[in-house]
This record gives sequence, C-alpha cells and structure tokens, in this order.
Amino acid sequence: MAIKIQGVTIVDDSQNLTITGTATFSGTTALTVPTGTTAQRPTSSIGQLRFNSETGTFEGYNGIEWGAIGGSDEYATTLALLAV
Repeated sequence: MAIKIQGVTIVDDSQNLTITGTATFSGTTALTVPTGTTAQRPTSSIGQLRFNSETGTFEGYNGIEWGAIGGSDEYATTLALLAV
C-alpha cells in the first residue's frame, strides 16, 4: 500500500511511515492501533503501543517488557473474566 497526497508518494510499499516532529490527528473519531494476541507481539522497540486481543488490554513496550497502559488494568480484566 502506498500513501499519496496530490500525486506524491509519501509512504512506499514497505508499509513503514516515519514522522519526525509532531503528528496531529484531528476529528472526533478514533485512532486504530495494531491488534493481536500475546504470541503475535512484534520484535519489541521502546515506545511501541498495541491492543492485545487475548487479554483485552492496551499495552506498551518499555524496553524491557510489555505492560498494560492507561485504562487497561490486567488484574481487573482477569477478575472480570473469572466472574463470568
């Protein structure tokens, strides 16, 4: 997939986009982040963000391990699943 703006290719078929500086997203919808199971976690790089479809939590990589972030309490999710 390539992203083109006014006929100029800004992202090629490598599917990698690098933004230097600030990226601003406007509107009232949502930003979709990568989703997958624990086994599908990518080769980790500090600052990565994804949604874990297996645990139902957002997670980030801190350079050492993946962990739940903002509003994704793995402990609370576990308790909720056990209550079912």
